[in-house]
Amino acid sequence: MVAKLLAERRIVATAMILDRGPANAPAFDVTLYLAARDEARPGFWLPLFTRPVPAGVLQPGVQTRAQFDVSVPEEVPAGDYRVVVVADPEGRVDPLFPADNR
Repeated sequence: MVAKLLAERRIVATAMILDRGPANAPAFDVTLYLAARDEARPGFWLPLFTRPVPAGVLQPGVQTRAQFDVSVPEEVPAGDYRVVVVADPEGRVDPLFPADNR
């Protein structure tokens, strides 16, 4: 994943998502999180934006690009953060095929 924090508190990020399963992927979401790297806040993950991926868009062996251009809220304190993109954060993809959820 590529991400850049811009001076105006924006994050521009791109993540590639691959369907490794044998069929078209069902509908799912892709969420961009801001995650604290500070040991004082190890569990701080702030969801900044969720992008829906409609059913059938992702076919077997095909990659798609999830692009984000989001603002970081002013309430977020200064510090070290990671940008994390999670496909299917709600766990809608069949858990019997965990290799599909990448």
